[in-house]
Amino acid sequence: MGERYKYRTWLQHVYVDLDWTQTRIAEECGVSARTVGNWIDKLGVVKNRHDPA
Repeated sequence: MGERYKYRTWLQHVYVDLDWTQTRIAEECGVSARTVGNWIDKLGVVKNRHDPA
C-alpha cells in the first residue's frame, strides 16, 4: 500500500489517533515493524503517555 508511513500526518493519524500498533501499520504498508518504528522516531511521532484516566 505504498510508503504512507513516511508521511508524518498519516503516521500520526494511524499511530496516535487510531492507536494502531507498529505491527499493524507495517502489515498495512508491506514493510517491517522495525521500518515503521524507525520512521516514527525520524518524524518525531509520539503517543501521549500521560492520558488523564
